[in-house]
Amino acid sequence: MRKIFPNKLSPRDEIRIIYPARILVIVDLSTRKIAKERLEALDLKVFFSSIVKNEIYLIRLQFNFNLGCSMYMKLF
Repeated sequence: MRKIFPNKLSPRDEIRIIYPARILVIVDLSTRKIAKERLEALDLKVFFSSIVKNEIYLIRLQFNFNLGCSMYMKLF
């Protein structure tokens, strides 16, 4: 079987994060900002889809809800 290698990224290429990635919730916002800035310093364009942004929001809501429930249960 012949191996196929993708082309290397070059300046002005676009990086699109389109699928909800749960790791984005774990990684701090400032760390994500640094990563995006470093990619942009290489003249790459970075985009996040609305699906990713919505997933991050929903995961944070669920985490805060679960945290609140566990704290409430400890009171009783």
